[in-house]
Amino acid sequence: MYVSFLGSNLGTVAGTAASGILIELTGQWDTVFYCFAGVAIVWSVFWSILIFERPSDHPYLSQSEQKYLNETIGDLSSKVPNRRFILSRGCCRLLELVD
Repeated sequence: MYVSFLGSNLGTVAGTAASGILIELTGQWDTVFYCFAGVAIVWSVFWSILIFERPSDHPYLSQSEQKYLNETIGDLSSKVPNRRFILSRGCCRLLELVD
């Protein structure tokens, strides 16, 4: 499970280090925001080009890959029970901690 959170931890460390380097190089703190916004825009463009809603929509997957993904993912049309989640005991306790 730790591996799934490793990217956010590494991203925080790398982002903090990059922020300091950018400020040191340019002498302006706003450069950090422009650089991170530029990276986010580039990431969004690649994401919108390369990621598809369903495996069957993806043009670069073979038929066997599409079949495997459709079998393992299951039905994507099921709705998330948002109301049941929000009214759950755990979520209500979490919201009490926020206040």
